[in-house]
Amino acid sequence: MTDAKSSGVAPIDVRQLLERHGIAPKKALGQNFLIDPNVLRRIARTAIRSNPEVLVEIGPGLGSLTRALAEENVPVVAIERDARLLPVLRELFANSQNVSFVEGDATTADFAALTLTSPPKPGDSARKPGVVGNLPYSVTTPLLLALLRQRDRIGATCVMVQREFANRLVAAVGSDDYGSLTVLFRAVADVARAFDVSPHCFRPVPKVTSSVLTIDWLPNPRTSVPLAQLEVATRAAFGQRRKMMRNSLKTHFSKEAIARADICVDLSRRAETLDLSEFERLAAALSSSRD
Repeated sequence: MTDAKSSGVAPIDVRQLLERHGIAPKKALGQNFLIDPNVLRRIARTAIRSNPEVLVEIGPGLGSLTRALAEENVPVVAIERDARLLPVLRELFANSQNVSFVEGDATTADFAALTLTSPPKPGDSARKPGVVGNLPYSVTTPLLLALLRQRDRIGATCVMVQREFANRLVAAVGSDDYGSLTVLFRAVADVARAFDVSPHCFRPVPKVTSSVLTIDWLPNPRTSVPLAQLEVATRAAFGQRRKMMRNSLKTHFSKEAIARADICVDLSRRAETLDLSEFERLAAALSSSRD
């Protein structure tokens, strides 16, 4: 690890920087800038736990986390949606040789293409970019789904999200937080809560506590059904989570399909009571009914 001087990155005073460039955080983009140096270092070290060759940072904002990552001597490619921030970032990191910035929307970006001249081959984990980011609360779900769909092309992931959202990804079967996203991520990854982050570590101060999650993608999924089929089944099942699944599925599937699925899984139950293996059977049955 290098010290702050050798990283070639200027120290960041968020308030002064925003004022000097006439920038006000956009609520629509969920811009709350993390400023606590201890938390930033902790996230950076969590992000490099698998020794990636390069990191993709989602939404660098004003570069506070980018700076902490640069000090870990790992090349960083940061994708930023807000074009106003790019001149600021490039000024701050003008002397840093291992940081670059790209304007773009992370929900549609090809993360591997941002960092590689050729896509990684299956099993070539060393060349897969790690992913890290303080995800805007307003687009957390689309961003996580984007990562989920590119899981074969990216490495170990570390994201900060609203604590209530984090609860959904690590929820136990039968809990109120257990839902479609829980099942989808459990099928293809090990997800764990690393630590929580106080609202007072941000500017502006949000009204919620955040959580840092580690997402380690499995080389082989825990289910044999395609993830797209599992997603259709779980979204339909949780569409009316307080009702029996037989009723929830009516808006998406025919009576015949539901009757056939009922043979594999008891559809008088609520979706929140099914574990991954049961959702696998449900998804397979509903999919075969559609064929």
